[in-house]
Amino acid sequence: MKKKLLLLVLSFALCLPMFAESICVNLKNGETVRFSIESVENVTICEDLPIFLNSVVDESQTPLKFKLLSDSTLEVIKDDSYQELDSVVAIPAKVRIDGKVYDVVGIGRRAFYSCYNITKVTIPSSICYIDDEAFYECPFLDVLVDNSNGIIYLGVIAFHFTNNVTYTHPEYVVDEKLKFGILTDSTVDVGLRESADYAFRPLGKSIEIPSTVKIKGKIYTVVKIANGAFEYGSELESFDFPPTITSIGSGAFKYCSKLKEINLPSTITQIEEETFMGCKNLKYIEIPESVTYIEDRAFAYDDSLDIVINNSKENIKIKKSAIRNCCDYRCKSVTYLKESSIVIDTTAVYDYSTLFSYRLLPDSTLEIIGDKGKYHSDFLTIEFAEIPEKVIIEDSYYENVYYVYPVTSISDFTFSDCEKLKSVKIPSTLTNIGKDAFYNCHNLTSIEIPSSVTHIGDSAFSNCENLDVIIDNSEGNIDLGKDALSDCKSVKYLK
Repeated sequence: MKKKLLLLVLSFALCLPMFAESICVNLKNGETVRFSIESVENVTICEDLPIFLNSVVDESQTPLKFKLLSDSTLEVIKDDSYQELDSVVAIPAKVRIDGKVYDVVGIGRRAFYSCYNITKVTIPSSICYIDDEAFYECPFLDVLVDNSNGIIYLGVIAFHFTNNVTYTHPEYVVDEKLKFGILTDSTVDVGLRESADYAFRPLGKSIEIPSTVKIKGKIYTVVKIANGAFEYGSELESFDFPPTITSIGSGAFKYCSKLKEINLPSTITQIEEETFMGCKNLKYIEIPESVTYIEDRAFAYDDSLDIVINNSKENIKIKKSAIRNCCDYRCKSVTYLKESSIVIDTTAVYDYSTLFSYRLLPDSTLEIIGDKGKYHSDFLTIEFAEIPEKVIIEDSYYENVYYVYPVTSISDFTFSDCEKLKSVKIPSTLTNIGKDAFYNCHNLTSIEIPSSVTHIGDSAFSNCENLDVIIDNSEGNIDLGKDALSDCKSVKYLK
């Protein structure tokens, strides 16, 4: 019977050119492929030929295990049974589970970790990411990746110690050294691939970053240099930013010891901590006026670096440890294009007195505190006190940044027992004079209280027997505490 069947097939094959000019082959994935008879030399059935599965595969038909990501997507996950898989594995693009079809979009962390028996894996175009160590230590593995829909994101050492990785569409691999991470529905960050097939390749003297990439058929804009993107890039000497970059992540160029030249685009808005730390051969860098933040140790240990900071808009905040005040790891020089201090209110004035202390109130205003000279021994010797309208206070973290606060209050007991005090000037910003604020100021002779003051506390001017007080009560809203003015020489109300 078998001999008769074989003869029948051979006879049909010999006669086939007489009846047709081409032959159609129906594939398992549902596709039909047409071949010209004249071009077919022979037909070989390859049991181990990797194919992409674009048709729906029932869960029962595949040894793979899946995790539900959404109502329509799955991820291939790790399972101990993979250790016993045959040499060839085809990742399906779609899987039917309980009658519902799901797209397979990812390969999870360590999914095929140490699967020594697997020699070939095909990955369909539906896969958009391969997570950390997915094929780690598969030394005999050849991977064929259908990336016709764009760039596939590779996790850390995703193919570490694998034999070979091939992309069906190399034109969609923007740069074999780079990886992209999706930030929003239209933006990505960029860094160096950490998977095995790239980890030991030299970075080179320079590297080019694209402005856009295509992922799953969609165009994304590259807006950020990722955290730690090129750190320890020992061969990197120069770097050109695409015009789309708006931020540089922390440690992005950390210890790129041969980096000599870098030009920051005007689109950059912030430089995060340790970004250029340890770039000891970096000689010059200009910070564009678009930059508003430079974080801790951004240029630490860059002792050959001359920095020019364009602060013409006076909107930049620089952590003190970013460029200097860093003990032994400050920059060579720092130059500001505009030397004026960066303040919120440039009409404010400094309080040069060392005698006043201030407390920041919840409403972002200041209160003068004296505490009977407890903290300033010479506070008791002053003869004239001018309360400032506003005080500029240096930011404790940022270089060349100052905040302006209005003075609205004199705390309880601030000037009490200041027996040498003769006169006080009260600003129009003041709203409160605390209790016993000027108690026992026997030599205080005159004071004018503006209409802004709405409260004078108990015994505020008690025992000020030589004091002439003028109170502007034109607003009619002043509140006097008990015995606030009882011992004064005279009290005059403007209203």
